[in-house]
Amino acid sequence: MATAAASTRLVPPAQTAAVKAIDVQLTPIATRERELAAKLDRFSVVLNHPFASLHQEEAISIEERLEARAEIDTVRAEHARVELTRRRLEAERQRALDAEKERVRAALHAKKKAAVVKLKARLLVAKDASDELRDVQHEEHTLLGEPFDSLHWQEFGDRLQVWLATARSYGLLDD
Repeated sequence: MATAAASTRLVPPAQTAAVKAIDVQLTPIATRERELAAKLDRFSVVLNHPFASLHQEEAISIEERLEARAEIDTVRAEHARVELTRRRLEAERQRALDAEKERVRAALHAKKKAAVVKLKARLLVAKDASDELRDVQHEEHTLLGEPFDSLHWQEFGDRLQVWLATARSYGLLDD
């Protein structure tokens, strides 16, 4: 009994296994992309020295410049591949997240619809009670000829109609 309830328990879409699995793949890719971007930034400084880094006190060796020149194209290509992989995984994650949101939304629709129907029934009863109070107060006014402060909710019917139209527009009421 407890396992059946646990298997149908809804969780936030970002906490589902499908989305978490993509997050696990995405984390090292994003880290590698940041590492490569930092390496490219360093190569830029090395290759553009001394103009780009006059503020730096470190000296850049000839070997470091040669290494940067030799590796920059390879690092750029790897950075582009890693960035493409990250973007693909992010798009895949968004599709999985959207699918999970729709699954949760669909799972909750019947429950929400039942709650709206229940609320509608209670609001109609309340509207009738408000109208009945208005009628009693009007009768009292007519018989006694005394003014009165209305105790019923005068705009209840209008607000109820607006709410009903909204609930119907969401597909939560069939009538």
